[in-house]
Amino acid sequence: MGRLGALPVEMHISVLASGIKVTGNENAVLFPLIKNKDFLQSEYGVSLSFYTDHKKLLKNKSDKIILSSWYPGRKLGLWKKDRRKLESLLISLRNNCDSLIWYDISDSTGTTQFEVLDLVDVYWKCQLLSSVHAYRKPTVTGRVFSDYFSDYWLVDNDIPQEPHLLTPPSENEISKIKLAWNTGLSDYSLIAPIKNRVYRNLGMTYRPRRYATSFKPARVKRNNFLSCRFGTSYERNSVSIGREKTAEYLSKYKKTNKLNRFQYFNEMANSNFVISPFGLGEITLRDFEAFLCGAVVIKPKMSHMQTWPNFFSSDNIIEYQWNLENFIQIIEECRENTQKLRDMAEISQSKYLKYTSGPDSTKLFCARLFQLLA
Repeated sequence: MGRLGALPVEMHISVLASGIKVTGNENAVLFPLIKNKDFLQSEYGVSLSFYTDHKKLLKNKSDKIILSSWYPGRKLGLWKKDRRKLESLLISLRNNCDSLIWYDISDSTGTTQFEVLDLVDVYWKCQLLSSVHAYRKPTVTGRVFSDYFSDYWLVDNDIPQEPHLLTPPSENEISKIKLAWNTGLSDYSLIAPIKNRVYRNLGMTYRPRRYATSFKPARVKRNNFLSCRFGTSYERNSVSIGREKTAEYLSKYKKTNKLNRFQYFNEMANSNFVISPFGLGEITLRDFEAFLCGAVVIKPKMSHMQTWPNFFSSDNIIEYQWNLENFIQIIEECRENTQKLRDMAEISQSKYLKYTSGPDSTKLFCARLFQLLA
C-alpha cells in the first residue's frame, strides 16, 4: 500500500445490477463498491464498471462479473417467467468472463438461490449460516428462524415459499458459497432516504460519497429507557409471528407503532436500548440506525449465523431466545443495570464507524473485496 499514482489495471470487474431506484439491499451492497472505486484501482489495480443492462455489458470482456441477484430476479423476473432464459443469461455472462459471481443480496441467511450454483463460478451472500454444510438440510419456510417460529407457535395458513428459495446445494458445489459483506456498509443517516428520493425524482442514480457519522455519541445521557418501533405485517405468517409475539411482550413497556423518520431517530437517540427483532432477515436497518444513535441493541440470538463485518458480538449486543422465554428477564435486567450496560453502545458505535466512516474503513473493505476476488 501507499503506492504513488495509479497501478496499471490488472483486473477488470463488471458489476451488473438491476438499477431499480429504491433504497434497499442492492443499493447497500453497491455503496462500498462505488465509494471505494478509485482506491481499488490505485492500490490494487482493480477497475470497476457498472451496468444495468446485460446486453451492454456483453459488448466488453471482463475478468470477473459480479451479478446482483436482483437483476435476473426483480428486473427480468426470470425466476417466475422463464427458467430457461435465466440459464441462457448466466451462460452468456459466464462465457464473457473468467469468473461469474452471483451475489445473493436477500435479507436472511435463508431464501437462498442455490439452483444457480452449477451455472456460476462463485456464490456470494451477505450473511451465511455458521456452517455452509447446514444448507444441505433445506428449510420449509425459507429461513431457519421462521421454521422455528412456525413449529413453536404452530403457524398455519402460511404462504408456500417459492421452490428456488428452498433448493439445497449439492455437495460438490457447496465450496462455491462465500461470505461477502452485509448491508451495513451503506448510508443510514437521518436524511439518507431524502437524498435517495431527490436523486430518483431527478431521474439520477444516487452516487454515494461518504458514510454517516454518529447521529448522537453513545456516551451522551438519554432520558428514555427503551425504543421498540417496528411493523408486524408480513405476507408470510411464519415471519410476522416473531414480531407479533415480541410486540405483545413489549406492550407493558412501550408502544411499538411506527413514527415518522425524524421522530423515530429522535426517540432512538434519547433511548438507552433499542429492540430489533428479526424481519425478513436477521439483520435489519434498525440495527445500524441504532448504532448511529448510540443505543444498545437488543436482538434475538444470532449464534446460528456469520456475517462481515461482524457488528453483532456478545460484547456489544444483548440477545434473547427466539421463543422469547427469557425476553422479559432480559428487559428487566437492562432496566436494573442500565448504566453498566451502556458500555455496549459505545463498543457498537465504535465498531460500526470503524468499518464505515473511520480512517481505515476504505482499506478494510478493499482488502476484504480483494481477498474474495483472489
